[in-house]
Amino acid sequence: MTDEEKKLMLSTARSWVGYLEKQEREYSVYEERTSLSGLNNWTRFGRLADIVLYCVDRRVKDGYAWCAMFILAVLYETKAGRQDCSVPAGTMPVNNAARQWVADVVNGGTPLTWHAGVAAWLQSYRHRYATSDKPHAGDFVVYLKDGKPYHIGIVEEVNEDGTFTTIEGNTSATGSNVEPNGGAVARKTRRVKNVVFLCN
Repeated sequence: MTDEEKKLMLSTARSWVGYLEKQEREYSVYEERTSLSGLNNWTRFGRLADIVLYCVDRRVKDGYAWCAMFILAVLYETKAGRQDCSVPAGTMPVNNAARQWVADVVNGGTPLTWHAGVAAWLQSYRHRYATSDKPHAGDFVVYLKDGKPYHIGIVEEVNEDGTFTTIEGNTSATGSNVEPNGGAVARKTRRVKNVVFLCN
């Protein structure tokens, strides 16, 4: 990913800070940031994953844990521009150039694990790209528990005090704990501990 692409990705991610998942699968409110909030994993990010991946994977993704789907949506919209995820299924044209770019960034050209669990993202990067124990703006950060990945976010910046700031989907709106199913897109300040960075 070029420096310009990283900047665009971070700008896209910032635009969704404050978004709350919805209490029901009601596409008409998917584009609204805080209305009809709930804890059922219904989000525009899962919806966008369903739309973008439909031709290669028809399993429903909306309604499942969505931290990785948030990153998928951010990457796709970095190239394709803001999408309206309230539209009926099958009516949104997919930008194939944007989809291919996401496939190349995430999985070496293979689209089937874009939305999958965090373990798939980590495995993909370990096989095709670089990982690091030091953060850089624009990297992805994977959180580990007992050595196993369970949550992912985007490094926004590295701070002078040794912490790093992230933008994460499906985390808690407040607090500094790593909350892997918190229902919000939020900015967090973390320390380098039990994490691995996926270099972009």
